[in-house]
This record gives sequence, structure tokens and C-alpha cells, in this order.
Amino acid sequence: MKKRLFIFLLFSFSIISLVLLQRYDSKPINKLFSYSWGSFNGKARISVILELDDVRILNEPYIVKCTLRIDELGNHKYIYISYISLEIGIGEKVTYNIDKMFKEKGDILEFNFTFKPREDSLIKPGKMYESSISIDIDGYAVDKSYDFNWGLYFFEYFDIYEYAYKPNVSILFYYPTNVTVFSPFNFTVEIINKGETKIKDIEVKIISSYIFEILGNDKYETDIINPGDINKYTFELKPKYSEGNKVNIYITYSAETGYRYYKSYYKYIYVSKANSSITCQANKDEISEGDEIVVSGKLTPSMREMISIIITDPDGNVDERIVFTNSLGEYSYQLSLNKAGKWRIKAYFKGSSEYLESTSNEIIVTVKEKITYPRIDIIIYLILSVIFFAFVLVKYGLLKALSVACFIVATLFLIDMLRIYLLFTVYGTISPLVAFFISQYVYNVIAIEFMLFIVFFVIGVLLYLKSRK
Repeated sequence: MKKRLFIFLLFSFSIISLVLLQRYDSKPINKLFSYSWGSFNGKARISVILELDDVRILNEPYIVKCTLRIDELGNHKYIYISYISLEIGIGEKVTYNIDKMFKEKGDILEFNFTFKPREDSLIKPGKMYESSISIDIDGYAVDKSYDFNWGLYFFEYFDIYEYAYKPNVSILFYYPTNVTVFSPFNFTVEIINKGETKIKDIEVKIISSYIFEILGNDKYETDIINPGDINKYTFELKPKYSEGNKVNIYITYSAETGYRYYKSYYKYIYVSKANSSITCQANKDEISEGDEIVVSGKLTPSMREMISIIITDPDGNVDERIVFTNSLGEYSYQLSLNKAGKWRIKAYFKGSSEYLESTSNEIIVTVKEKITYPRIDIIIYLILSVIFFAFVLVKYGLLKALSVACFIVATLFLIDMLRIYLLFTVYGTISPLVAFFISQYVYNVIAIEFMLFIVFFVIGVLLYLKSRK
């Protein structure tokens, strides 16, 4: 049992070693070719012996030993051999120029045909393929009786096999599996030649896509990677959108014998959104009821986007105002606060297809209750008016006093019309936007006060005229 196990392990080790070394054992063979021709009175005969391996390894020189022997001269003065040529397959031909006369039976000529390693073969390495060798001899024999040249035309072929060692190439990839949009990263391809034969004409190309922008080279080319060598190719990529996608790598190389390999790889890389930030500030920390503040800030990175201003009043009620940033990411909003207490304000960006959401710091604006002081000018005017009314009543009677009272009221309406006109039109103490919406209301108030002014003024004039009768 132990002996069988040992034999099995030895056999397995031999097979594995053969695969790892990528060797194929061939065996030597001999091929004998004889050919007779020439004079009718006595034929000439030659023999050609080829010593070669039955399998041609394309990675190595292929040597065929040839022995030319004169078996018979017959009725001939000599045999002249111009050349002998061997051809493997179609087009791979080696010719040995002999250019010699053989005058004795038993003359021998030995020489070698050497075929160079193939570098342009289309056969796939690692597999056995059938091929053939053809032999072609050119010469003649000179007849003794007539000096006639008997031409030698000899052609034969036989089968052999061809084999090429399979390249042992390892391809590794180094890249981050998770990147951030707009942040460049490196994608590296490593090619290791672990075999005993070189690989050549290497081309490493990365295919562009709408997700990844190629910042530098999109293709590298190398002539040769020798056994044991490692080559690295680094590409710089920049994600343009935040969504997962595949990077397509296209690699081609040729075996030492010429067969070309084409390989395509897809590597998945997830692209996450980039961070954003937003600030919020107010031009005043403390105001009175009804006053306005300007809320402003900046969105980073700079871009045109819609943001929300979240406003919480002193009672906890939340309001949202929508504003838009400019190309620099800046925004500004004018806000009127009409309730005493602490107002909390912050800005919020909901994010986009490339950027994450962000919230600003919260600012606090204190609104103080507005204290209304009485109009001293109106009080003084009314006191003086009452004194003047009493004086006229005592000295001139009721009708003139009532006339004076109508003039006083008419004057009050006139003063208020002038105040409203100056407040909303001349000095512009309210914003143009607010003035646009309340302009009609203001003009209606002025129109009513003007009518009351006319009424009281006319009544006063009539009472004054009646008191003089």
C-alpha cells in the first residue's frame, strides 16, 4: 500500500513539475530517403538520412542533422549536388548549398539544418499542433557513355508536431474600492512574468467612461518583459459623478513565439458624494421689534444651489425661507423680526447628486420689545389748541370757537398727510418691495385724510362766516 502511494505521489509530482516548467519532452527520430535515377545502363542512387526530434519546440532552435551518402554511381562519371533544402510548414525554409561533385561510391557529407526560434507563430502555446517537413534536392548525374546530364529532382515530406511553451503571466490590480467624487486617485496594473520565456509587445490601456476622467496617460506600451521581471503601470483617474461604476482595463501581450493574448478586466469602484459645508451669520445680534436683519453666508464648494434658511421664533414656531446662492456660493436674505425674544436662525443645504447635505451653525438674534413714546409735539399742539379754543369761546362765542376747532382738526389731517407722504415716498424708510405692495393702501389713506381735511376746513369757514352775521 505504501509503495503504491509513493508511486502515485511521485507521478503526481512529475506531472506538476512538467506543468510548472512548461516543458514538453520530445523524442529523436530518423528519416531515411533513397532515390535512384540516371543512365539506362546503370542507375545512380543516393540516400539522405535526417536525424531530428519528432516535436519542434518553437521557443528553441530546431536542429536537423543531415547525412548525404552516395550509394551507387552506376554508369556515371560523377554525381553533382547543387543544394538540399528543408521547409517546415509553408515558408519557413532553410537551404544548404552543397555545390559539389561526388565521384566515389560511399562518399558521405554531413551537415546541419538550423531553424531559428519562431517569433511570429499563430499557434496557441500549450497545445500540440501538426506540421510537416519537406525535403528538396537539386543536382544531376553525368553519363559516362554520352556525357549526358541526368537531372535529379527529389521531393519528399513527412509529418512532425509543433509545440510552444505557455507564458506564465500574473496580472494584479491595485486601486481603492471607494473614492470620493472629484478626488483623483491612482489605478495601478502590475504584470509579473513568472515563466521561463519572455513576453513582448505589451499594451495596457484603460477605457474612458462618463464616470471616470483620465487625467494622464490612457495607454502604456512595453517591448519586452523578461522572465522574473515585474512591470507596473499607473493611471490617474478622477470621478465626475457619485455613482458606482466599473473601470475597464484592456491588456494585450504576445508570447515569445508570437501568439497574441487579449484580456479584458472590469474592476468595480464605488464613488461616494463629496462633503459640503455652509455658514450662516447676521449683521446684527440685537434689534427692536419690527426691525430688519440681513442673514448671509457661503456654501462650500462654490456653486449655484438652492438653500433653506430655517427660522425658529421665540414661541418655537419654525419657518423656512428659500434662497439661492450665486456662482461664488454666497447668499443673502433680508428678514424682519416682529416678536420680542430670542430668534434662532440656521442655513441648510439638502445636498445634490455630487455633494452631501450640510447644516450651518445656529445663530441667535435677540429682539427687544419696542417702547412707544407719546408724541410731544402733538400733545403740545393739542394743549395750545384747547387753550386757544377756550379763549375764543369766552371772548367771541360758541360759533367762532367751533370754527376754530374745525380748523384745528383740519390742520391735524394736513400734518398727517405730509408725514405719510414724506415717510413712504421721499425718504424711503421702507424697502422698495414692501412699498410696492402697500403703495395703494398708502394712497387711499392720504385720499381719505384729504377729504376729511376739506370737510372740516369748509365747516370751519362756514361757522366763521355765520358768526360774523
